[in-house]
Amino acid sequence: MQFIYNGFSRKGGIYQIKNLITGVVYVGSSSRFKKRWNQHARSLCEGKHHTKYFQNSYQKHTSETGTDDFLEFSILEVMDNSTKEERLIKEEWWIQKLVDDGIQLYNANKKPTLEGSKPTNNSQKGKRFSIATEYKQGNVSWTKENGHDEETRKLIGEKSKKMWENPESAEKLLKSRRSAKFRKSRSKNMKESWEKTREQRLVAMNTPECIEAKMAWKKTNKEAEKRRIENCCSIEALKKRLTTLVGKEKAEKILDPDWLRVNVEKFGFKGTAALIDVDRQTIKRWHEKLCV
Repeated sequence: MQFIYNGFSRKGGIYQIKNLITGVVYVGSSSRFKKRWNQHARSLCEGKHHTKYFQNSYQKHTSETGTDDFLEFSILEVMDNSTKEERLIKEEWWIQKLVDDGIQLYNANKKPTLEGSKPTNNSQKGKRFSIATEYKQGNVSWTKENGHDEETRKLIGEKSKKMWENPESAEKLLKSRRSAKFRKSRSKNMKESWEKTREQRLVAMNTPECIEAKMAWKKTNKEAEKRRIENCCSIEALKKRLTTLVGKEKAEKILDPDWLRVNVEKFGFKGTAALIDVDRQTIKRWHEKLCV
């Protein structure tokens, strides 16, 4: 690895790491050049660099040449006594300049000023961020107080819909939501939310207007409510719910009457549940529906 500090190794500002073989450049900013380069060098050697394109390129050319001297660290601009925000603005300016000059970059993030608004300490813990919030100037974080504007909500909805339409993404989401950790966290959040707004909700639910609206809805929608309950309790709805809870592969075995009957006779409810790692009550419930 080659270094061109020009006496500014302890200064801060904008730097570049250039691949002398391909000409591809990584642009970054730091409060101290030498310290930041050491961090890059360590993460590259350990195979843990945050930019995968840069990491893959490093491994490829190191393997081919047997050395890492093809990387050259140099300073683009010294910014003594500058703030992080000032350096990020200048870093973005340099990235845009190099792109306009036709130079290929390793940088995955071409807008580092947005990165500065992401949570970096525990004071931001618990706030949610989304790529879709780039719609808002400064990458404004989502909170219950500020919410999202209508256009951003629409964009988030479209992205979410695409994720669920992708079988691989949908399976990952379902796996996460079926986990004990997710259920425990969701239950805790719902309890805390209810406790905080308990009095307010009870008052709202017991106002004359609310009670009157409920009674009117029941009278006019009795048939619809009956159909809704029937649909929720139908065998098809229960099968879909089972697939959501335990996954497609396990659900197919449970819903196969022959497989279920043979294994329950051989191992019992508890043993059959252990075979596919589900709870005993699920096996017992479906055995009663399909085999009795």
